[in-house]
Amino acid sequence: MFNDKLCCHIPTFRTERLLCLPEAEGGTDCKSVDNCDIGTVRMEFLKEDENAEVLQKVTKLMQSFENQVESLKSKVDIVDVTEKIKSKSGTSDETVILKNLHNTNLPALAIILDKLLEEKDGLSVQKRMEYLGLRQHVAMSLETFTKARSLGEVMHQLAKDLHQSTTTCYLDAQVALTTAYNSLFQACICCFLVCRYQGDVEHAKKYLDEAKSVAEKANNDDDYQMALIYHADWLLAKGNLNSAINEFLEPLLHKKNLTMQNKGLLLQKLGNACRSAAQWGLAKQHLRESIRIAQSLGDKVAEYDRATDLGNVYRSEGRISDAIKHQSRHMTFAFQRGKFDEAIIHHEKYRVNGLQRGDDGGVAIMQREMALDYLLKGDLKRAEIQVKNALLTLETIRTKLGTEDSSRLANFDKNQAEAYNFLQVILVKQGMIKEALALSEFARGRAITDVIRDNLLKNLRDSPSSWLWRDDIILKTEMKEELVGDIIQDFYSTADLLNSSFLVYSVVKSYTLDRKPEKMLYIWVVKCSAHVQEGEERIGFASIQLKGENFDCKLVEDNKFFSSLCRSFAYVNLSNDEILRSLAVKETTDTITKEQPEAVDDVIPDIPDTEGAQHFISLLNSLKLKEIGREEEISKDKFAESSRGSEISKEGVLQDDSSSKSNEKMSEIERITFLRGQWEKEGQQQLKLLYRICVEPVIKFLPTSRGGVSPRLIVIPQEFLFSVPFCALKNQNGRYFVEDYIISYAPSLRAIHLLHFRNSHLRKLQGNRNRRVLAIGNPKMAVGNLPELEFAAKEAFMVQRIFGDGDCTVATGEHAKKSFVLEKLKEVDIIHLASHAAPRDPVVDGTTVADGDYLMRGFVILAPSSDECEGILLAREIEQVPCSCQLVMLSCCETGLGKVTGDGVVGLYRSFLAAGAAGVVVTLWEIRDDLTLEFMETFYNNFKKEDDVPAALRAAMMYLLKERGLPPSQWAAFSFIGVSRENQINRFGFNQLYL
Repeated sequence: MFNDKLCCHIPTFRTERLLCLPEAEGGTDCKSVDNCDIGTVRMEFLKEDENAEVLQKVTKLMQSFENQVESLKSKVDIVDVTEKIKSKSGTSDETVILKNLHNTNLPALAIILDKLLEEKDGLSVQKRMEYLGLRQHVAMSLETFTKARSLGEVMHQLAKDLHQSTTTCYLDAQVALTTAYNSLFQACICCFLVCRYQGDVEHAKKYLDEAKSVAEKANNDDDYQMALIYHADWLLAKGNLNSAINEFLEPLLHKKNLTMQNKGLLLQKLGNACRSAAQWGLAKQHLRESIRIAQSLGDKVAEYDRATDLGNVYRSEGRISDAIKHQSRHMTFAFQRGKFDEAIIHHEKYRVNGLQRGDDGGVAIMQREMALDYLLKGDLKRAEIQVKNALLTLETIRTKLGTEDSSRLANFDKNQAEAYNFLQVILVKQGMIKEALALSEFARGRAITDVIRDNLLKNLRDSPSSWLWRDDIILKTEMKEELVGDIIQDFYSTADLLNSSFLVYSVVKSYTLDRKPEKMLYIWVVKCSAHVQEGEERIGFASIQLKGENFDCKLVEDNKFFSSLCRSFAYVNLSNDEILRSLAVKETTDTITKEQPEAVDDVIPDIPDTEGAQHFISLLNSLKLKEIGREEEISKDKFAESSRGSEISKEGVLQDDSSSKSNEKMSEIERITFLRGQWEKEGQQQLKLLYRICVEPVIKFLPTSRGGVSPRLIVIPQEFLFSVPFCALKNQNGRYFVEDYIISYAPSLRAIHLLHFRNSHLRKLQGNRNRRVLAIGNPKMAVGNLPELEFAAKEAFMVQRIFGDGDCTVATGEHAKKSFVLEKLKEVDIIHLASHAAPRDPVVDGTTVADGDYLMRGFVILAPSSDECEGILLAREIEQVPCSCQLVMLSCCETGLGKVTGDGVVGLYRSFLAAGAAGVVVTLWEIRDDLTLEFMETFYNNFKKEDDVPAALRAAMMYLLKERGLPPSQWAAFSFIGVSRENQINRFGFNQLYL
């Protein structure tokens, strides 16, 4: 019977997803509300958010659903289809008709089934049972639980009567016995599920026990195993998580005789249980396998349902974009059938709140709240104990995430960063400055250093026991004095070995007595011993409130400040959005889709390819708010010469009303020149403000020049500071920071150690031979209408001239193929890329949202490898190939930009570090094609002599500043992230550890 294959899909329509409270998001508690009230609950839920824009769009979405229901009803000739079903009763044709309606048109199916069930005579008990089961399934999807339960109880009574009479009267009729048994078992399961979703767990248990009993008596192992799976589901509803997993789900998973249908259902339930237990890595593994099983069985209902569950795991990790991507597929599929899953409303509410709601597990939330209570009471020691307990809980959760980089990134940003920053606040208030610095290491660069470490461990003979290598160091040491001492000692020894001082930043949130948050900037200076005076402390510290009389609060509240800064320095020509628009012309081609690898082992159902589905997706997309920092209008202004791509904004341009009329009469070049003057002036003011915030508070601690040698600074930024061009910060005397210091950047102290380790290994592989260099310039593009970069090609040949023809390979035009570059990444020591680039993807799924997106974004344009290739090298592709480069030079626009997280910037440079590079030179804004050639020539001449990337960058900047008299817009975009010098590395003693 058709309903034999439907009963397992009833869990698809779990309306309680909307009703789960955000605070209990990892658990199973839900309100027992009949789904007739869901519309009211939804609107009340949204009104609490006070977000009129979202409420308006959701209302539009709901109206679209109501229109879709009426449209679906009108698409079917109810009378004609009803008569066809009657005439085909008991045949495969009847099954085909019902199954098609079930997958495509639930509202029409409900009407037809009601008409069929109105038949008093001529309808057998078995057929009535079949129609009732299907009708109850539709009610679970479209109507109220009360309606579904009423139908289920009628079906159950009929099934009991049929089973009893068949057992008594037809002992020799095996077919009749099987039919009666199937009807009763399904009726019990259907009634169990509707009671379970109503919150009536006692009646649910009675139906479940009956299902197990009849299955056991019939010796039906498959059904009995299904009942055991639902028994675990009942335990989850009761809150008995461990019993459900350990006594039922895990033992069942190891049974060898499971049907594929039962195995898929079991993996789904186990995945959801693991999510509740915060074992997100296992949850994803089980749910992905359950989706694959549904796909292999051709079971679309189960496939999309399980994709929603996988999306819930992503939401728990903080990967909101991935969550909505998966759940929107289910939404669209359901929309086509006339069934609206309310989960997306809950997720939209969650997304709009900006990941600020606690989702770390009830214990960690409680501990953190208690820490805040003690802080406000002035009991700092107890506050410290509580927040450390919260962090231990969160670290335990982190160990269960699995190895996916995006999951670790999202989990830290959503669940751990605030607690680690809060710990720093409590320690600083106690005067424990060194302790705050040491433990701040765990608030930055965690995921990227995990990736670097894991890659290094593959080549090690033994695994070092230092905190730098241990994933469980927090749990093992519980953040006690020994760990703090080790980290501080490593700061000192690293500073001495590199002859560099550290400039370390933390952006933290403190609280006023009325619990209002206030942003603070903590700044540490750790000096190398060569610059420490007798009796002077090696660590200096200052803190500054970021929202006060002296500073514009939008500095930390609004990313437009930095968009404006980069705009002030950008070379006015081709905007990043124009690059993306140009590349997106072929947005629907297979080629671009193939060049966007999904997350590791991920399973994403397709969006149904129908007009209605696409309309619904557009409605879902309309729910998204504007991406932070991307709200600005895109300038349409063009300049005569070429640049290498960037986004240019008009937001914040200084306006001069008196000049507006004359501006209209200016030529385009004159107008751009006029605007550049204003933008440059505005940018200079911003650099002075940033100097006051980032440098001035600790200027007395910074080392000074000795014997004409500029001291070295390694900047370890956090949050918005990743967008700050420290080299160009300007003091009140008009002197730029780079004039006094050789500056480089790193995500963390741990990253410096591990990258030095990597660089040592790469130098060892190089041996005594000269460096192999690959220079790419002005690739021939297969897509878009982007201008050629004449000087980029000259730049590539300039690199070859400096390193020599025998050591440097040049590829320009059609020879700069994507496949060639990917292959060479594992062979060359230095790669120079001069082309168009952008920090976002050329084609992004319509359901992707900015605030929960932790995938690597960004790309460099190369020449196509074949007719099927567009030549777009994505950041996510780079991180998946081995890279042996000591230096990656990204001589393109905005390669240092991307999503800013606690781990750093998630973008192009990070993908090269993840792939195996020791250091990357990036840009913060759009760079000029012609002047970049001059900059790079000075850089490489100095680098060839000194083998020192930060010093060579400073030399190039000083040349353009002093010799050419150019403003920072033309030289300060470049930053070096990583390590480069060889002369100090061997002193770490790393070589002995390698295989």
